[in-house]
Amino acid sequence: MDFNSKTILITGSTGGLGKEMVKAFSLEGAKLILSDLNNESLESMKSLYGNSILGTIEADLTKEDGCKTLVETTLSRYGVPDILINNAGIATLGKFCDTPEEKWEGLISLNILAPMRITYPILKKMKDRKSGYIVNISSVAGLIAVPGLASYSTSKFAIKAFGEALYHEYKENGIYVSNLYPFFTDTPILQSEQYGFRDKKVIPEFLLSTPKDVIKDLLNGMKKNELHIYPGMVPQSIDFITRIFPGLMENLSRGQIAQ
Repeated sequence: MDFNSKTILITGSTGGLGKEMVKAFSLEGAKLILSDLNNESLESMKSLYGNSILGTIEADLTKEDGCKTLVETTLSRYGVPDILINNAGIATLGKFCDTPEEKWEGLISLNILAPMRITYPILKKMKDRKSGYIVNISSVAGLIAVPGLASYSTSKFAIKAFGEALYHEYKENGIYVSNLYPFFTDTPILQSEQYGFRDKKVIPEFLLSTPKDVIKDLLNGMKKNELHIYPGMVPQSIDFITRIFPGLMENLSRGQIAQ
């Protein structure tokens, strides 16, 4: 995969990983369509990367109408993108019954329904064209069910399965799919809302990956058309251990959400 002059639609483009994607793909010569919830932050990205940005689209992807607006605007203004990156996502931390219903419903809407709603019409166009690339941002929480992240893990397991299925369904149509599985990364998602704890949970700095390293591995994996992309040794090790010793990682993670 050569990114030069490719058109790339990135959702969640002003978040921690999104910003790094914009920077990295711009340096590769790609032409970017940026989407996020806040137009002011989108315009800020546009001012930073100038000619690399084809346009920006403000859309609330937790809503079906927001997904429809994004797709229709993209197709009418810029045509079918060469690459779709389903990056937008949120998290909450806390036991399932401690988390307000509207919070986990919003999370599911953004983390899995939105990628499916956006991918469906765009993938049809890619199939007709016989080329395309879809990237889904999963997580280590999509490889192992993490206590305290029931809704988040559910969404990341789902996006993993979605990507795997699309890969096998459409590889004969010239369409590539990659799933990315970051570990804890130093982005604003670490400040997500927490429920049911006496004390706020904080991830130690030594466990954190940098967005730059994660996205560097993403681009390297895409250049090789890899279905599963593990940024760093931890995600790959967790996937391996989970496959060989089912239940071990879950047992090790117990107690991490104690009151």
